[in-house]
Amino acid sequence: MEEIFDIYTRDGKHIGTELKSVCHSENQYNHLIYKGCDFIGFNQLSNEIINKANKYAKIIGEDLQKQGYLGICGIDFIIYDNEVFLLK
Repeated sequence: MEEIFDIYTRDGKHIGTELKSVCHSENQYNHLIYKGCDFIGFNQLSNEIINKANKYAKIIGEDLQKQGYLGICGIDFIIYDNEVFLLK
């Protein structure tokens, strides 16, 4: 799982991306077991994965902006078999 934080001004201008981390988990007996997070692991993700996650985050951010939302929004993804899945 990874977290990507994009920062936008009130008028929708993208001004940066912040704090990215990778959380590790593994399947044990059909249960997902949390193994911790790190901030270095993000740098090991492929550009393809990062671009997919950024694309989804931008769509969500733009939709929230259209609804008038101002504030923090954390978006979590699962990466499995080189695919990006939105969690929340």
